[in-house]
Amino acid sequence: MSFLSPLALLLAATALVPLLLHLRRGKVTRIVEFPGARYLARATQEHQRALRVRNSFLLLIQLALVALVALAAARPLARIGAGHAPAAVALVLDNSMSTSVVENGHPLLDALKDVGRRALAASAVQDRLWLVTADGNVTEGNGPTLGRVLDTLQALAGAGSPRNAVAAGWAVASRMKGLTPTIGLITDGQRTAWTDKVFAGRFVSLYTPLGARPPSHGVVVAEPRPARWSNRGTVHLGVRSADSVPFRITLDERTVARGIAPPDGTLDVAASVTGAGWAVGRVELPRDELAADDARWFAVWQGSPPGVDGRTGSFVADAASALVAAGTIRVGGDVSIVTADEVGALPALVTAPVQASRIGAANLALSRAGIPWRFGAERRAEATAHGAGISASVRLRFALSPTSAAPVETLATVAGEPWIVAGDGYLLVASLLDTSATNLPITAEFVPWLARSITDRLAPGGGPLIFTRPGARIAVPRGADSLQIASASIVARDSVTVPQRAGVYFWTRGGRRVGAVVVNVEAEESDLRRENDKVLAQRFAPATVRTTHDGGEFARFVYGVAAQRPVAGPLLAAALVLLVVETLLAGARPRRSSGVRLSRREAA
Repeated sequence: MSFLSPLALLLAATALVPLLLHLRRGKVTRIVEFPGARYLARATQEHQRALRVRNSFLLLIQLALVALVALAAARPLARIGAGHAPAAVALVLDNSMSTSVVENGHPLLDALKDVGRRALAASAVQDRLWLVTADGNVTEGNGPTLGRVLDTLQALAGAGSPRNAVAAGWAVASRMKGLTPTIGLITDGQRTAWTDKVFAGRFVSLYTPLGARPPSHGVVVAEPRPARWSNRGTVHLGVRSADSVPFRITLDERTVARGIAPPDGTLDVAASVTGAGWAVGRVELPRDELAADDARWFAVWQGSPPGVDGRTGSFVADAASALVAAGTIRVGGDVSIVTADEVGALPALVTAPVQASRIGAANLALSRAGIPWRFGAERRAEATAHGAGISASVRLRFALSPTSAAPVETLATVAGEPWIVAGDGYLLVASLLDTSATNLPITAEFVPWLARSITDRLAPGGGPLIFTRPGARIAVPRGADSLQIASASIVARDSVTVPQRAGVYFWTRGGRRVGAVVVNVEAEESDLRRENDKVLAQRFAPATVRTTHDGGEFARFVYGVAAQRPVAGPLLAAALVLLVVETLLAGARPRRSSGVRLSRREAA
């Protein structure tokens, strides 16, 4: 017998209360006999044995009542009869990218699928079954039907969401009235996939494989810096590896760099690109047991440096001079860096005005330029900026509020309020880029931030560069009407689902490329460490979890929940019967005596 709420068994301790009361009532420390009461003692003497027997029965009934109620509150389950009661089983198979690792000469996913087949084979005709995969796909059917679906499953190109798959499984299984719902989870137990609590209902049968994971390496970072190159740039790459590992960087299938990456390290590699427009890049490592993370994609826009006209103070002028010297930008009029009261044409990087008295003129200029924001009250409380890859202290800023429902993006906040926002053709800062308002201009992040703001967001040509995971749904940027995938194009409206396959895909408008989407597997999928059984089981609390490393035992666990039927009902029925018996015994009047003969001396 097992219990769903074992702590309720502590209620059984209250059975001691009637016993203690009984013992206390029956304890007499001293007997004083009055002559006038002797005849009463004689009158009750022959009934004492009957009363003791009845009180003993009442005490036993009271003890049994408390014990039965405590057992019922603990929600016991017991095996009654053969087989198992009809069950609603959601079989959740973790087919995330990490399960494609080769162990003992075969993909781990093949071994997990074998466990699933054994569980499906153990099902009965009356069971309701669902197969749920890590991408949230739910398939209903009988054992043979789901077995055929299982045969066709492949590992995903990304992490998926095993946690959401468990929730989806419980959602369908728990809707079946009259059936015992349960989750059967088959997973590789990857630590990064099970970091938070998971709601899985009442019962979880959990299978994880035994053995250490094979050594593996993977590319976890591949970023062009900046995103817009003028013949040359830098590729920032990072690897996860226990040892140094050789790498190769390609651009449009042409090798542009080779080297050795340090263990679990990052490095910047200089590279150059020929031609103009978008180039598809890839960082590659030698193939190993987990091939899916041995390459990582990126994209870079090749074009002439954007011309920049900066008129917002000495700090911006000095930073722009450094970027001109590095060849990142040039002096020109493609992008303006101006205060809000002087903004005219876009694209522009816009800052707060020099003086608070110019806020009215600034808001009027923002409206004329089509920037859907306005400045509000002055904020002088010093606080830290968060976001946009910067760490700066802000002592003077102005509140920002949107003036329309146009698409906007908040890049950085201060005290929970927007500080740097961006939209189509503009980037707006709620402070002046001067040390009187913020220490950003004298931090190490200022020049790189300014370069990214100009080249990645404001420079003409190229378009937005979006990094995302396989199968993600992303918003369509302004100016794009479709997403090019291989030789086909998906018409894009408000949002679009990117392919499951890693690679580079392009936003287009009228057949012309106006941006890029880079799809890569989540970096944490390269971390193959397994969570231990105890910690993993705790993720599903308060559900009852049974963990095993044996496929046959897993199948027995899945349907063993239905083999144990709840017995709280019969226990409460028995308690009700005892309550009726107690009521009848307690209310019964003792049988009247036929009389007691007393001597005259005793009566006196």
